[in-house]
Amino acid sequence: MEKDPKYPLIEAAFGRQPDRVPIWFMRQAGRYMASYQAIKAKHSFVEMIQTPELAMEVTLQPIDELGVDAAILFSDILVTASAMGCRFDYVEGKGPLFADPIRTAAQVAALRDTVEGRLDFVSNAIQLLLPELHHRNRPLIGFAGAPFTVAAFMIAGKSPHPFSQVRSWMQEHPIATAQLLEKLARVTATYINAQIQAGVHAIQLFDTLLDQLSIAEFEAWAWPYIQSVMAGIQRPEGLPLIMFSKSIDRFWPHFIQLPIQVISVDAHTSMVTMAASVPAEIALQGNLDPQLLIHPPQDLKAQVEAILASMRPRPGFIFNLGHGIIKETNPQTVKNIVEWVHDFR
Repeated sequence: MEKDPKYPLIEAAFGRQPDRVPIWFMRQAGRYMASYQAIKAKHSFVEMIQTPELAMEVTLQPIDELGVDAAILFSDILVTASAMGCRFDYVEGKGPLFADPIRTAAQVAALRDTVEGRLDFVSNAIQLLLPELHHRNRPLIGFAGAPFTVAAFMIAGKSPHPFSQVRSWMQEHPIATAQLLEKLARVTATYINAQIQAGVHAIQLFDTLLDQLSIAEFEAWAWPYIQSVMAGIQRPEGLPLIMFSKSIDRFWPHFIQLPIQVISVDAHTSMVTMAASVPAEIALQGNLDPQLLIHPPQDLKAQVEAILASMRPRPGFIFNLGHGIIKETNPQTVKNIVEWVHDFR
């Protein structure tokens, strides 16, 4: 295969100025697309992510239909939990449900912390995708869920809202909580390294549920294990690491201590404030509110251009949403945003 070209997303991630602002969307492959629904009608969600040919097909859909500047592997942050022995399935209208959620310290002790061979379907999907994406001149983003967020799902047994059940369990089982998070950190680093070895061009680490935590809880239950994951990543030169959490305005002073290149800004944080606060050598990504795409205001284009204009003086910017695309979104709206971003000067 020929050497990869200079992708705008990778250039921006390292603080360089590509010929256009790169754009991709969290959850850009999924339920809002008719082509995805056609595959979903024949296969379960878990079957789709565990079948490399299906994962490849879904990953490519937004590249071909929307013109975004990067593909993100079609998978799920909870695959590490499943590989460790805490299996989940997706139930329509309810989200992920775990067959045996964490209830005891004995369950934590029984979890695997080596998962070699159990996530090969991800590496296989990456290897199928690379020639397709090279032909389309697009990079591939791999990702993983950070230990705290994945642990919260494992403890709740479902989407952890309200969060009180997870907080109570962690407070009542401090030793088991630490053991669970340590195991997840080891598995997550191994999983990310496997994606890098398979050929992804960038990695995004999702710690979506940090907005549920106080700073003290963050420093006890999340921060040490994020650091552990990052320390375990074997990152080649030229591959950027992206960090995403909600309430990023509270946590970015910690994150800039990590060996990352990009901070992804959530929709409830001021991009202008972040641009003025975060060191210039860290690129920023974000942060259009995904709700605006399902309740399209007349000034949606103006809001897109306002973000772009606010970031114009700062090197290293990737346009994205502040969180994932909502299933009710009209694909044409997404396509319009891609065109506006690419046309912006």
